[in-house]
Amino acid sequence: MLVMEELASWLTVRSVKGLGERSIKKLWNRYRSARAILEAPVDELVEVVGRKKAQAIRDREGVSDRKVERTLYLVKKEGMGWLTLESELYPPPLRDIPDPPPVLFYMGVWEERSLAGVVGARKATAYTLGWTKEVVKELVGTGIGIVSGGAPGVDRQAHLSALESSGYTVCVLGTGILRAKGDLFGRIKEGKGLLVSELDLLERGSSFTFPRRNRLIAALSDFLLVPQAGKRSGALITAGFAREYGKKVYVHIGLGSSSLWDGCYELVKKYGAELVKGAGDFLPKSSRDALAEFLCVPRTVDELADFWGVSTGEALSRLSRLELEGKVEKVGPYYRSA
Repeated sequence: MLVMEELASWLTVRSVKGLGERSIKKLWNRYRSARAILEAPVDELVEVVGRKKAQAIRDREGVSDRKVERTLYLVKKEGMGWLTLESELYPPPLRDIPDPPPVLFYMGVWEERSLAGVVGARKATAYTLGWTKEVVKELVGTGIGIVSGGAPGVDRQAHLSALESSGYTVCVLGTGILRAKGDLFGRIKEGKGLLVSELDLLERGSSFTFPRRNRLIAALSDFLLVPQAGKRSGALITAGFAREYGKKVYVHIGLGSSSLWDGCYELVKKYGAELVKGAGDFLPKSSRDALAEFLCVPRTVDELADFWGVSTGEALSRLSRLELEGKVEKVGPYYRSA
């Protein structure tokens, strides 16, 4: 099958009226390709998704060939990346959830690495933004990437801090990827980052699309951090998905008497989230120990730059900080664990 035919087939499948992601996952588990789904006999499809949906698939109910062709044109025109459920590089954490996106569109660099989800209040306090900046800086210093939703406040600070620290960041959009305008999204695309969306390329965001994208942030995260959240914060939705997927949720409470952290209190009291003061309280032990293990043998700056995936200048900056913290020591041209 030609590559663009794979995309066209999945765009067709996901456009079938009444066929949601859960049903599509059942079909993928059975047929392993969109083409096979579209060509399957109705009687077989009935066994998987029932008579009504099976007939809708055979009749291509709700499918607009013109819309599919328009999407294919824009993908080529914009040089956009994409993945489908049958793509080898499709992220396993997304494939494992009950309702994985049949198609993902992306721009930027797609890297396989551990990711920390960082989400929270849009109207975050200056204290929260400063705390988030420092914690993210420490996280990316261990090689962990940051995933968030690109919203003002905590999300934006998490993305920017990752980029400013020469780290990797993933922004999961609640709009079509071609709707992502503004300096933050430009910096993510042009820097060491990734914009990704499951939505039609020009789809506008809505009260449905933004909460839905939160399941993808939760799924991609190895763990989730909520630095600030009120009772109605969308971060609570993300935390709910994270708990459903078996991910650890951490919260920070800056000003205990303020209602701005009521959502964090709720996550601790009702859902068992863990209260933390700083990165040292939740940074996975394996991540903390990885650098120490690597430095059991003296390493050059270039070797450490490769280890972190950063420039030589950024590696030197990190090493200077680690020296001040007493975690590494310099011996001639080499560095080793202190």
